[in-house]
Amino acid sequence: MTIECGSYSDEVETTEDGRFRFEGVPAGPCLARVDVKGIRRERELLALPGDEGQEIVLLAPLPASLSGRVIGDGGRPVANADVWLLEREVTLGITRLMVRGAAKTSETGEFTLQAPAGRPLLVLSTPPARPFPPETMEIEPERRPMLAIAGFYIGSRTPEGATPLRLDHRFPVTGAVIQLDSARPYCVEGAVEAAASGQGSFHLRVVDQALWPGSVGFAAGIPAKAAPGGAFRVCGIAPGDYKLIAWQDAGSGEGFYGSAPFRISDSDIRGLRVPAEATVSLRGQVRWDQQNARQEPMEVEIWLSPLSGVNLANVGGQIVRRATVPGAVVWPSLRIEPYRVNVSPLPYPCYVRSLQYGSQDLLHAPLVPGTEIAGAELDAVLACDGGLITATVADASGKPLPDVTVVAAPEESRTSPRLADEVMAGRTDKQGVWRSPVLRPGRYRVAVLPQEVVKSPEGLLQLAGELGRGQEVEVHGAGQRTVRISIRW
Repeated sequence: MTIECGSYSDEVETTEDGRFRFEGVPAGPCLARVDVKGIRRERELLALPGDEGQEIVLLAPLPASLSGRVIGDGGRPVANADVWLLEREVTLGITRLMVRGAAKTSETGEFTLQAPAGRPLLVLSTPPARPFPPETMEIEPERRPMLAIAGFYIGSRTPEGATPLRLDHRFPVTGAVIQLDSARPYCVEGAVEAAASGQGSFHLRVVDQALWPGSVGFAAGIPAKAAPGGAFRVCGIAPGDYKLIAWQDAGSGEGFYGSAPFRISDSDIRGLRVPAEATVSLRGQVRWDQQNARQEPMEVEIWLSPLSGVNLANVGGQIVRRATVPGAVVWPSLRIEPYRVNVSPLPYPCYVRSLQYGSQDLLHAPLVPGTEIAGAELDAVLACDGGLITATVADASGKPLPDVTVVAAPEESRTSPRLADEVMAGRTDKQGVWRSPVLRPGRYRVAVLPQEVVKSPEGLLQLAGELGRGQEVEVHGAGQRTVRISIRW
């Protein structure tokens, strides 16, 4: 068991009867987490000042099982291939492929995966890293042996054509067969353009654009290295659209990061240049809302998380800054790509009232540094007039229901693209009670779900329907502590 409350974290082992206890938990929003056989169950909770002995119930997740084989041409088993369980998730308007499980095939091409039950998962298999040293590759592509290429279950090269699986822990799925097609391998060669090219080698990764953005694209990419002068040749690439990422450890100086897109059709690529991607400095401030300020000083952390799933912390410096409210922050060198911005920890009853970058609303869109007018700054405004929703869930006889999913969302976001970013979800405790995070004043919809929240495009449509049938409540500011509702389910 682990718990995270801002920069505070702790880990304990459960007792034989499954009980656990954390000591010294600070007031504020926290995340409790349990991992069972690689399947994670999380619970958001709010530790309030004066809370003693708050008891939560985390039902250990019941993992579903998926097993089968990966085969290539002629039904030959593909050994040492990676099998990934992926879920589409919408974050700030961007749909990403999130990894929910992974395994490698045996010498006979067999695999077994433990997976979260009830979620729409895509199954992807990527062949093992291609053992194609460039110097051994035939000059003429037509003389090169065919190689297995990545594919989704059932029979698709892209996520759009894949068939989602909803696994049930009661009924293991066995005998799944993932057929990998074959293609002629090609090479890409060129040079990394960097002033510091003589000071060390460069790491390379060839990433399939069909798997981007999301960490699986980078993890399943073809790794390679460039020479100290920046020259490279990477082979074993099937036809398709790719991005070549190059980076260099920062060491005691500035790191290098660059990328270049390319397309393989029916020939090798020569002369690809990988320039250093421009970086920009970003200044910002975190301040109080004038009418709802906290009197005593408070320190917060502002996190920038790359939505690409590639977090090379040694390139471009750290992406977290600490500030005393009110105060200023600066990131001297950021890549120009989408980031999610988070401000934490915030004690009750404080929350982020607004988050702006020039004219951009970062509560509902990613931060892309350098895309606003010159001099634009990140502006985080905090307020301390928030409230809470406390919901009690019971069955028809009035018996409390523990570990049931409860969701709440602002009324205006229920039918808008902002739902993925504004919905709050959690599970009831031993007494059937769920307490929300701190909420800004306004009207909300609260509902109980038969399953966990799924933030895929299809899952959000279903969630909007469930919220439409939920209860409407209003959270008032100016010190109101909670709004209590009861739900029979």
